[in-house]
Amino acid sequence: MIKDFIAGFTSYFGALNFVIKHRLYKHLFISGIISLIIGALIIGTSYGISDNISELLTSFYPWEWGAEYVATFLEYVSGGLILIMGFLLFKYILLVLISPFMGPLSAKVETIITNRDEDSKFSIKQVGYEMLRGLRIASRNITREILITLFLLLLGLIPLITVFITPLIFLVQAYFAGFANFDYFLERRTNVSQSVGYIKQHRWQAVGNGSAFLLLLIIPIIGLFFAPVLGTIAATRTAIKNNDAPEVI
Repeated sequence: MIKDFIAGFTSYFGALNFVIKHRLYKHLFISGIISLIIGALIIGTSYGISDNISELLTSFYPWEWGAEYVATFLEYVSGGLILIMGFLLFKYILLVLISPFMGPLSAKVETIITNRDEDSKFSIKQVGYEMLRGLRIASRNITREILITLFLLLLGLIPLITVFITPLIFLVQAYFAGFANFDYFLERRTNVSQSVGYIKQHRWQAVGNGSAFLLLLIIPIIGLFFAPVLGTIAATRTAIKNNDAPEVI
């Protein structure tokens, strides 16, 4: 478990150098710009909607005394909750939108490491397939992640368990983020159910990869820009080292 987590996490070390050495700038800038745009939209939306939610909730406050402070408090709380939900949704929106670019990047990384020609060619048909697969993975995973997160939040109401809830929610988010990064490697080898089976077999590598990915996202602007490419490269390097993935279809 610990060994697999470390393998998934430490695969990020040297990933940026890999981009520079092999001049993978096109993938970096395309995915980075998309990531920044999505991040900015989520943050902007959270601030915009929080005002409306705050006004709605404040209208139920029956007294004039303290109404201004209540409104400010509710604005921050509602903004924070929307931001958290946006962060949860972020990786799934990103998964779908950058899948046509990350699949070829993963294939390129595999070609460089193994010296086998796995580099995928661009085609409209392939882009459609990758986005459709991304939607299937996203819809499957987001449902499970929300349900697990809600269950953990309910458990957090038990005083003795509360202290463990935040780390557990982080691990859940890390697992599904790592799943998304590994799937760029798996999509040219497996169907969705086979991909799920592979990730379950290497779940702690996915958690390690996703943990580094989430920590990168915390870094303003820079993290959003670099996380998608570094996450894909790290997951591909880890999967190649495992040497147990099916051959390319």
